[in-house]
Parts: sequence; structure tokens; C-alpha cells
Amino acid sequence: MRSPATGLSLVLGRTLLAWSEQVADGGLDRYQALGGFQGLQRAAALTPVEVIAELRSAGLRDRSGDAEPVYLNWQRFLMRHGRGTMVVDASELDPRHLAGAELLGKNPYGLLEALYVAARATGASRCLVLLPPQLAGQAAGLLNAAEQVAASGLGGGLALDLEISGDRQPSIMAHPEPPEGLGQCLLHDLETWYHITLVMSLGAGWHEALGVGGHTGTRLVTLLGAVNQPGLVETPMGSDLWQVITALGEGVKAGVTPLAVAIDGGMGGYLTPPAAQIPLATEELMAAGVDPGLGSLELLAEG
Repeated sequence: MRSPATGLSLVLGRTLLAWSEQVADGGLDRYQALGGFQGLQRAAALTPVEVIAELRSAGLRDRSGDAEPVYLNWQRFLMRHGRGTMVVDASELDPRHLAGAELLGKNPYGLLEALYVAARATGASRCLVLLPPQLAGQAAGLLNAAEQVAASGLGGGLALDLEISGDRQPSIMAHPEPPEGLGQCLLHDLETWYHITLVMSLGAGWHEALGVGGHTGTRLVTLLGAVNQPGLVETPMGSDLWQVITALGEGVKAGVTPLAVAIDGGMGGYLTPPAAQIPLATEELMAAGVDPGLGSLELLAEG
């Protein structure tokens, strides 16, 4: 089956989701059997500058609202000699976005490997994971996974000081300021950290090839509203936004007239169906007046 949104197979567009499904219920042994911690091994063989260069070559941009190239954040943090905290901001703008539960619930090791990669490259060891209320139940699983990795020795001699804050309220900004007292922060949203692991494991060229129209990698989006198949989907960056909704949502519900697309419940803006026929890409979304750090797309219809 091929998607009219991208010209790529849907299997290719489901990288993060397929990875999570393969790891689910298999634990650390399953993660390692699928190539887990090869990204950390690769990072250990590179200099910090070479790790940052790999992230730059991949064209990886933060999946939050600022959409900054990831390597710039790492470069600034490295210049401070890693004195600070690695922060995972899992507080999605729309609490209905399903990505956090999918990733943390099925594959916490993908996040941990990215944190180990960052620790190897920057020298930092302190990690803070900010969870919104709807993901507070994932804290125990993440801590258990961290203990498993530490006991296994897969961390390559590194030790992470992991703290989870489960009282985080859903963010109203793309990158809220982290709590005081952390010092300098290497901060990314949850999805971005998982992409970092894949880039380091599979290479910059692989990540770059996933995108469409010069954009790189994939994006997780939760479809809601007047579509036949709501739920979490993954699509290459640069895909036509309207086609993502209608093709991956398996069409508009019969008998309804679509009026608009609400981004993150309206907090990220609205688009009419004609205006939504734009690439899922940072500059194009910003030019249309909506938040490029979108998590959910809700198709609104008459009534």
C-alpha cells in the first residue's frame, strides 16, 4: 500500500511506531536484539564534535514549536562543557496526543539510549524527565527500565542521575522554561530524543532519506475528529498535511462537510481544508500561522 501523501510506503513512514511495536513486551533483551545500544557504541567511537556533526548531517530538527536544528542545541551545551542538565520535556501541548504513552509505554529504552549518547558526548549525567499528568503513570516503567540498563552494563560505564517529575502541567508554550536550579539545559521534547537514538544507530543518511521535498525524518501525529480512522500515525516530514489527515485517517467520514483543521485543539491555530494543503514542515506551517510543534490534528465538520 502506498500513501498519496508521500509517495513512500506506509511501512517506511512508521519508523518510530514500528520500532515501539517490535520492542513492546520484550523488555531489554528484545531491545538489544533489535540493535539497541548500537547507537551508543557508535557514539563512543566518535569525538563529541563528530557526534554533533552526525546530528547536523541528519538534518534533525526539534519536534517542538521552535523546531531548532538539534545540533545547535548540542553545540551550545558542549561549549559549556556539559555543566547542566539533560531535560526531556514530555508535556505535549494537547493532552490527547498519543505519542508519549506509545513511546514510553512500549519502548522506554529508546529514550534512555539517547540520554546515554548525550552523556557520552557532553559529559553531563543529570537527567530530568518532565511528565504531564496524563503520562505520570509511565514514570515507574521508565525508572525500572533505567535500572535494568544500569545493571546490564550496556551504558558503557556511564551513570545517569535520572529524575522524573510527574506533576508537570501540560505546556502552553513550545519549550517552557525548565524548573529553576538546573543550570544550563540540553532540552528536547520526547519525540526528538527518540529520533536522536535512531540517527546515531542507523546513520544520518538513513534519517535524511525518510523525508520528502528536502525535509528529513518522520513525525508522529494524532488524528482526531471527522476521519474514519482516528489515532496515532507517523508520516515523513514534508508530507502534504491535508493528505496526511485524509489518507492516513482513511478518509473523511461519510456525509460530513469538513470545515477546518484544529491544531492541538485550537491552541496551535486553525486551517481551512484548502489552507491545509501544505507540507508538514516548519517554515510552511509557520507561514500559515500555525504551530509547527503540533501534536494533534482534529478535522472539524459542520455541526
